[in-house]
Amino acid sequence: MGMTLVRGRDFADSDAAGTTPVLIVSESLARALYPGEDALGRLAQVRGDRPHTIVGIVSDVRQNSLDERAASQIYLVYTQGGGFATDLVVRSTSPPSAYLGVVRKELVSIDPTLVVTDIRPLNDLVDRSVSPRRFVVSLLSGFSMFALLLASLGIYGVVSYGVNQRVQEIGVRMALGASSRDVRWHVLAGTLRLAAVGIVVGLGAALAAGRVIGSLLFNTSATDVATFAWTALALLAVACAAGYLPALRASRIPPMRALQR
Repeated sequence: MGMTLVRGRDFADSDAAGTTPVLIVSESLARALYPGEDALGRLAQVRGDRPHTIVGIVSDVRQNSLDERAASQIYLVYTQGGGFATDLVVRSTSPPSAYLGVVRKELVSIDPTLVVTDIRPLNDLVDRSVSPRRFVVSLLSGFSMFALLLASLGIYGVVSYGVNQRVQEIGVRMALGASSRDVRWHVLAGTLRLAAVGIVVGLGAALAAGRVIGSLLFNTSATDVATFAWTALALLAVACAAGYLPALRASRIPPMRALQR
């Protein structure tokens, strides 16, 4: 199942029926049973059976869904535990359709009366678990991209309007010796100042909104520094791109034509 053995050992062939019952527990359960102590070698009672010896501790897993906290888990040897409903997990590098028939045949050879139902890839279970969250996140992502497009158009419109209003000023600057590069940098600098103000305000709003959508995040906190940094850089890049065309157009205005407007 891809779980990590933190301490102790895994189950062995010697852990069979009639031998001392053993148990593997999750890290959270080990801390709950023996806080501040090492749980290896200790005893734990499972249902009404005789005590089991804890021989291993594995990493916590999310049993039901990705947005829930990892629950305490115990792992038993089937021949020592018994009495539990069983889900058989088969790990293979082949596609599921290639080995479903083999699995059914092997199970029937063990017990002809065994009813095998609901065979499906594990990815289907994971997809079903995350599908509601995935839909919401996809919807939010779509709105975010649309908002980014609107922001780009808004920046371009504001910068273009500002350039048109300052054509004569740009003409004077170029007539006094300002180069096209100086004009482009002057326009882009104004764009970056506007973008910086917007990013600072937006980051504050994002920090507040992050607490609301925190339950939709997996392996990312609502105040993840890297996420905020990359988002700010992306918006800054969009602002530069949106301001480049007005800056380029301003640098190409002939000084005499600019002064005549």
